[in-house]
Amino acid sequence: MFVPASYSIIVVSDYDDKFQQTVNLVQGHMSKQNHRFIKARYSKEEKEDLHVAVMESIADNCDVLIIIGGMGNGVRNVTVPVIKKYLDSDFPGFGEFFRVYISKAMGLKAIFYRALAGTIRNMYVFTIPSEKVIVDITMEKIISKISGIINEVNN
Repeated sequence: MFVPASYSIIVVSDYDDKFQQTVNLVQGHMSKQNHRFIKARYSKEEKEDLHVAVMESIADNCDVLIIIGGMGNGVRNVTVPVIKKYLDSDFPGFGEFFRVYISKAMGLKAIFYRALAGTIRNMYVFTIPSEKVIVDITMEKIISKISGIINEVNN
């Protein structure tokens, strides 16, 4: 049974120039499934900024939190280490599916991309890199179908 999910977005970057474009891209995919948008936040690639954005998103009491950006392997890429501290459970298979889908567009480069998913309290959390092609593929193939994922996990 399909049940629309409520969702919030955090865009993590040192530059906010593509914030609205990224939010619009995610909303476009989620609205196709009639999911309900709650709030979008911008976070610099600083642990404290991301911490504040995550805490505010938890307070939104939404079903899903989508975090885009800060996923590289550099020192400035804080998303994975920060989010790992919050996760009550993780879904290691998400990263595997993620790389399978993006490898068709990115080739061998896909092995260098990180993706993380799990739950914080009762909220499903997905983190993905910010490249447009990766956001498109991940949203289309996995995240926009969140109701099925939620049903599968809850049953």
